[in-house]
Amino acid sequence: MKKIALLLSVVMLVSVFTLPVMAATSVNVLFDSETGLVTLDGDSLGVTTIKVTPNSVTSAGTLPTDFNQIIANGELDYDFYMPDSAPKGKYKVYVANDGGSDEDTFIYFSAAEAESVLADINSAGTKEEFLSEIAVNPAIIGIDAEDENYSQAVLETMYELYDSYADVPDFYDKYNFCLALCSFSGKSASQVETLLKNNQSVLGINFTNAYQNNTLLSSDSKTKLCQLLSAMKYPNIYTSAQNLTGKTDFPAVLEALTAIACAETASSWKALEEVYTKDISFLKNNVVSANKNYKSTNAQGVFSALLKKDSLTPADLKSNFDWAVLNPETFTTITTPSSNPGIGGVSNVGSTSGNTGGFDTLPQVGDTNNTDESDLSQAVSFNNPSIGTAKAQFPDVAASDWYHEPVSTLGGAGIVNGDTTGAFRPHDAITRAEFAKILVSAFSITGPVTEFADVSSADWYATFVSNAAGAGIVMGDENKNFMPQNNITRQDAALMIYRVSRLVGVRYTGFKEFKDRDDISLYAWDAVGTLYQNGIISGSGNGAFNPKNSITRAEAVQLLYNFIKDISAK
Repeated sequence: MKKIALLLSVVMLVSVFTLPVMAATSVNVLFDSETGLVTLDGDSLGVTTIKVTPNSVTSAGTLPTDFNQIIANGELDYDFYMPDSAPKGKYKVYVANDGGSDEDTFIYFSAAEAESVLADINSAGTKEEFLSEIAVNPAIIGIDAEDENYSQAVLETMYELYDSYADVPDFYDKYNFCLALCSFSGKSASQVETLLKNNQSVLGINFTNAYQNNTLLSSDSKTKLCQLLSAMKYPNIYTSAQNLTGKTDFPAVLEALTAIACAETASSWKALEEVYTKDISFLKNNVVSANKNYKSTNAQGVFSALLKKDSLTPADLKSNFDWAVLNPETFTTITTPSSNPGIGGVSNVGSTSGNTGGFDTLPQVGDTNNTDESDLSQAVSFNNPSIGTAKAQFPDVAASDWYHEPVSTLGGAGIVNGDTTGAFRPHDAITRAEFAKILVSAFSITGPVTEFADVSSADWYATFVSNAAGAGIVMGDENKNFMPQNNITRQDAALMIYRVSRLVGVRYTGFKEFKDRDDISLYAWDAVGTLYQNGIISGSGNGAFNPKNSITRAEAVQLLYNFIKDISAK
């Protein structure tokens, strides 16, 4: 049985509390039963009032056990000793400033008086006897039976984790550790996040490093991690987490669940490969390297298969990987370019501008081949375009140009047009707003109104961008900016076409790799490889895709033309 490191002070009760934006206050109470020291920590700013009273007080005239006002600089830091004359029992701590108030409770008890009870607890031979000894008078040993997080599950977890208790402080520390563990059960993701922060000292973690600023965790994987903590049953996962991570106690559990969250929210097989082979060291060392049958040359097949498996426990991370190594998916890898010019019919596609490939980095409809479109809003509508025989003529598009057919055909259908002089400008870059407009117009796409911080309702492209976002074709960056005037990259154009294919019900399968596959951003990996496999895109003449280069107007029209022709033939 593993031993839990002794904590100097422990949290008796943690309230789920949402901090206001300004001078907020929150409080956590720690009580040392040997010295009688009560320590308050939390958040506060400015003049802060602190009042401590017995929980049973009903008279407004009763003097508080402790009363003070302090000036807090953002962190609440205050402690005092309980007076010898204070009665044993439950106490309430109230803290307030101009930004709000919070309260917490603790049990004031004597370690000396609790020794006899502890002796009976240590001598309990069965779980039932253990639970019975504590139930007689929990307050004697510092347990608040009225705590909202207190339950028999907490005591059962203690019984499973520990063989015995050295003394009352040891029992008290371990009780509070299990109280913190079980407090996650059934809570929402936001509540779990707050509990994880407030209980960090009890759990033996650094909330900022392990969660808040952990670069491995996206917003989606943070939500997933909190959901795992809410659903996890203790102490079942301790042994597998420690064996897998090489760490002990709760840090082992949190690190294992972090890996599960990253794996479960990976948007493509390539992203999942990054999680296992680069991002998380214990997966690389204890799972990937430990499997002698794994070959990196078959990474696509292994991790594509692994995407289909759900990892719910730490043990699943290894067992699912070992299964995928023996049951990889089969793909065709082609590194030579297609004869069809497709997207990038000329080798020189221009330089990057503005956007560097960070567009739509969050999961969205069509990011992976196994996306379920059943959650698309009923408000989204579209019509497949109809291309007739009419041809448009542009003074700067010659019949001998490789892009003549797609440009003149889509021009004749009214999907694209020239500038005010009638010129098409085939070699100019196309902006994100312009490409969104072409797609929305071609498919008559409408979606729920969606706003971006850098798109005004007065902008000519506002309606097109809003409809594209409402239909799940674009999302923008993490700051809700669309960057409409930036040139769209080749990978982002492919991603948008791929999302349209999912929207209109076309399910492309298969995958091909370009020789510069490592330059493709993970969020666009599946879209580029799948469209390449199905002939919608090809390379730039040398087997490369140049994913982060700007796409030209001619290339964009060729891409759309290939897609429309393909779905019209299905």
